[in-house]
Amino acid sequence: MPENTEHTLLYIKYVDDALAEQGAAAVEGATSGMSLRVLARALPDGRTSVAVSLYRRVHRMRASGKAFHYWTSEKLTSMARTKKDLVVLREIDRRTGKSTTQG
Repeated sequence: MPENTEHTLLYIKYVDDALAEQGAAAVEGATSGMSLRVLARALPDGRTSVAVSLYRRVHRMRASGKAFHYWTSEKLTSMARTKKDLVVLREIDRRTGKSTTQG
């Protein structure tokens, strides 16, 4: 892969729009979709990094009674090889933004 390129290897998205048509009690806080994406990124030194992200779609109700939704990250993970050919796994905490690394 050339420098600064990103390729989507796998993208799966499931959404249940019928959920929003139910009453306010059924919609509040309900998960109505999931999204999984696997990306390959070329690093400047020629190595390849693979990133995996998992998101879920959450429904909420406004005070006006109108439903809305947003996507929130569940899990963010990346893997890359070091120059010594070891694989490093990095998981990013969605709440704090901090990452933990395992080698």
